[in-house]
Amino acid sequence: MTTSSLCVNNLQYRCPLCEINPSSHSFKIIKNYPTKIVYYTCPAESISRDTEKIVEHYDGMLQENGNKEWYWVVDCNGFGFEHALQINTIIQLAKLITKYSTNLKKIIIINTNTFLYNAMKIAKPFLSEKVNSLIYIKE
Repeated sequence: MTTSSLCVNNLQYRCPLCEINPSSHSFKIIKNYPTKIVYYTCPAESISRDTEKIVEHYDGMLQENGNKEWYWVVDCNGFGFEHALQINTIIQLAKLITKYSTNLKKIIIINTNTFLYNAMKIAKPFLSEKVNSLIYIKE
């Protein structure tokens, strides 16, 4: 699977907004192995700022993960002030990630910047201790 802006995957879930415009959200599978899945997101690639629809997209995909281990690459390239201001989205995604943390193995954050660090300060209290321990920030 390529890392194109398409957010559809080879499982059953299809995001209705992304079916119309593949740039609506940025949460996709970049590797799907028999026992693990690697997800990728780059908030700057997403044109939607609708918290409810963003969370539905993530939830729909993560529901299908089943018992597979999963890894999440968060690319902060282009992450700016407008993204850091989406406090409700940050909080809701933090809660959702904690909900699906049983098989979560690592969150790898790349292309970090000041805005990301501010967003992490917002998210941290809403993440479980386990999830916080799985975050790796690549400088």
